[in-house]
Amino acid sequence: MFSVAVLSRWHPHEQRYTPELLASPDCRVACVWDENPQRGKAWSEEINVPFVADLKDIWADASIDGVVVTAPTAMHKDIIIAAANAGKHVFVEKSLALTYQDALEIKEAIERNHVTFTIAYIRCTTGQFMFAKKVMDSGLLGDVTTVRVRNGHNFGYEGKFEDYWFDPAQTGGGAMTDLGCHQMYLLDWLFGEPQELNATYSFYLHRQVEDTGACTALYNGGKTLAIMDSSFTTFYSPYTFELYGTKGTLLVRIDRPGVEVFLPNDVEPWFLKEFGDAVEVRHEGDRTAYTVSNSVLPDDPSPLRSWVNACTKGDAVRFGIDSAVRLTHVVEAANESYRTGKKYRF
Repeated sequence: MFSVAVLSRWHPHEQRYTPELLASPDCRVACVWDENPQRGKAWSEEINVPFVADLKDIWADASIDGVVVTAPTAMHKDIIIAAANAGKHVFVEKSLALTYQDALEIKEAIERNHVTFTIAYIRCTTGQFMFAKKVMDSGLLGDVTTVRVRNGHNFGYEGKFEDYWFDPAQTGGGAMTDLGCHQMYLLDWLFGEPQELNATYSFYLHRQVEDTGACTALYNGGKTLAIMDSSFTTFYSPYTFELYGTKGTLLVRIDRPGVEVFLPNDVEPWFLKEFGDAVEVRHEGDRTAYTVSNSVLPDDPSPLRSWVNACTKGDAVRFGIDSAVRLTHVVEAANESYRTGKKYRF
């Protein structure tokens, strides 16, 4: 039985991870901790597991194999390094840390202590996005010259966020720093680290952190322009993932029933044979539009499950410390670009 301590209910994504652990027959939630003891005690009573007030007691407990870190981003460095030094495996909500230097120090502790680390790149396990990457990697789109990824919601102005979400001392930033992480790690998954980046933020709510942000970045040695945008103050913003290539275009909206691929009429894509009747075909002038049903694009196991399997079965780590460090570097670059009004070069 893999024994886990869940550290803090600060991040709302904790509500993904704890129920998944509780429902997993090979896992046990040994205890919870929270920097807010009142919240932590109420949480422990809700799920009927012990509340531990002092992290040192978790580090000293040899029966605890790993920790899930959903604490304030500003606390990640100290918590993760202490966990690694205690020999605990680590699963962490994005972003890894407030600064690139902090991320490098975390990486050193993870590697020195030989613990298994995974970061929560949930969208890299989304079926539509995995299909998009497979199509791109197959060369079907030609050279991808432009990518756009967008994610947004209305939590900022609907009062759904706790006030601490607007405290840069805890979060490091706003919409681009939190929601924007998804766009940034998806692009890292596709292309690796960018060569340069520009950021623009707006402050509709007049809070200390941005509620809407956009970044443009260059990848592939400058051959691919990426546009990333996020918002806390949008009425409706379905997740979009768009790849524009020299030989084809691919469009994902995760609220739609399928992924659209547009190709020249004389190209027969590999996925038409693979998925058969699950692909709708439309001829539109000099191009053919293919809609691949989501029914044949299942999600992969969650990042949390991948972490558990890596810890217990020796499976390969999918979203490890190196990509987490790169993500922190890109987040820091975006914030620095906004502060200075200058392009950030990697």
